[in-house]
Amino acid sequence: MPTRILIVLLGLVLAPSCFAASFDCGKAKSADEVAICGNPELSHRDMIADEMYRKAVEVAGASAAKPLARSALQERAACGSDVACIAKAQQGLVDALAALIDDNNGGVEEGSKINYGSRLGMQVTVTSVRGIGTSRAVVEVEHTREDATTYCRDYVQKVTPKCIQDELAVDIGGEFSGNCQSGEFETLTGDELIFKGVSKTEDMADYEIVVKETGEILDGSSASGYPVVLDQFLTLCPNRR
Repeated sequence: MPTRILIVLLGLVLAPSCFAASFDCGKAKSADEVAICGNPELSHRDMIADEMYRKAVEVAGASAAKPLARSALQERAACGSDVACIAKAQQGLVDALAALIDDNNGGVEEGSKINYGSRLGMQVTVTSVRGIGTSRAVVEVEHTREDATTYCRDYVQKVTPKCIQDELAVDIGGEFSGNCQSGEFETLTGDELIFKGVSKTEDMADYEIVVKETGEILDGSSASGYPVVLDQFLTLCPNRR
């Protein structure tokens, strides 16, 4: 689900029920802070901006998120107690952080398709994404009937109830995950691998991927599973391209 849709949903679900903010209102001194603490709508917007900031730091890093927050705080402070001006500054920060998160999510979102095997149509559907580009990147998936039908149509060339049933029975993990700092990751089929970066040899593989248990380097061929596992790693860690 695109980040901007999530923001709308947050606005519907988290309707302000009390005067709260992301900072201690008991210590509020500046005009903009006092205004936020005294206005439920501004307090609500402040909480959303804070959540977005935390997500942006998780996905893109503090070095990318902090300048956006700093600029927005300066803009907000210049508003004084002007409610409309503060609201505009808050929304500007949320929009900027949302764009930053989208840019660093590698394009993966709820409903995206991920390949679990090298055959045509071997796919699953993304249901949840968190920590993309971090040391705890996780993509959760579901093997849907639509996915099974795609496999039967595109690879088997015949869609039958038995083909769909057999494909849905394939043992596929519910998630794949990785550490984008160390390069260690686990695929949908449970393989534990290490992404080593750009390949140092002149073979068909652009990147070096090693089997964690044996130290074997995948040769880049479809038979080795290289294209599929590389796609999964770069989905988790688009910043490692």
